[in-house]
Amino acid sequence: MHTRSSPPQSEGENDITIETVTGSKPRCDWSGKDEIQLINFLIEHKAEAGDSATFKPVIWNAAAQLLEKSRVKGGPKTSKSCSDKWTRVRRTALDDDIATHHTFF
Repeated sequence: MHTRSSPPQSEGENDITIETVTGSKPRCDWSGKDEIQLINFLIEHKAEAGDSATFKPVIWNAAAQLLEKSRVKGGPKTSKSCSDKWTRVRRTALDDDIATHHTFF
C-alpha cells in the first residue's frame, strides 16, 4: 500500500538490505606505547608550547601523523584525539602527584 508519507513498494522489496548510516567514526585505541610516544613527542616539542604551555594545532597534527605510522588497532589518531589524550594524561599525572605528595586535612 502506498500513502503520501510512505514510498511506493516494489516487487522483491524484502530482498533489499538497508544499512543504517550512523556517521560515527571508529574510536581510536590508545596503548601504553602510544601514550609514551605522544608524551615523548610533546617533550621534544615543549619549547613550541611557549609560556602558556599550550601546543598549537601544527604540533597536534604532527603528533597524529607520527602515531598513525604505528597504529595497529582502532580508528585513526587525529589532532583532536591527541590533544584530548594529552589533557587526560596530564590531568591524571597531576592528580597522582597531588595524591602522593600532599596531605589533606
